[in-house]
Amino acid sequence: IPDGATLALPAGSHVLDLRRILARNRTFPRDLLIVGVGMDATLLKVRHLSSDGEVASLTFRNVTLDCDSDSLIRLEGRATATIRLESCRVVGFAVMLDGRTAAMYATDCRFEAGYGHYADADLFSVRRGFLGRFENCTFTGPFRSVFDPNKAATYHFARCVFHDTSAHLARLRTGAANGVTLADCSMFELEEAAKPIQRSLSDINPNWPKRGS
Repeated sequence: IPDGATLALPAGSHVLDLRRILARNRTFPRDLLIVGVGMDATLLKVRHLSSDGEVASLTFRNVTLDCDSDSLIRLEGRATATIRLESCRVVGFAVMLDGRTAAMYATDCRFEAGYGHYADADLFSVRRGFLGRFENCTFTGPFRSVFDPNKAATYHFARCVFHDTSAHLARLRTGAANGVTLADCSMFELEEAAKPIQRSLSDINPNWPKRGS
């Protein structure tokens, strides 16, 4: 995949596996755009999307991303990443973003637990530095955790909707989560004792696999 490439995906179910490319080139493509025709029409199963170097710019647009019971992207060692999501749904993750240092901007996106092998999941595990901005996004749990205890992380949520347990929502409301700011956000409580719902991709699109991953 050359730097600056655009991968255009039609409606249907697709798989992205970069193991051979990364093994040969050893560097992640710079400024890579992957675009579908709609989050309810294009499904992309992401497998082994990881890097041990810089991911300068990775953008997903108009797709549902199935993380195959892993992470959307896993950053090894001192790797860094800048990720942009536009009109995407992210499902099937154990930890949505896992790494040491990253920046993420998401607009008009949905982050939903309950797909794949994990009924619940963690949203963020970025251990050193993280800058995240989320606009018009929906977060549907219950999640195991929402934020890790990272003093070098900054999260800004504007016009977002959260469906989670009261304990997680309380951290957002009171500012107990490090570096979190909210602007015109809505929160809806799920019962603490409620079991996570196991969802199927075929509920989104009947032509997609019945199981989550």
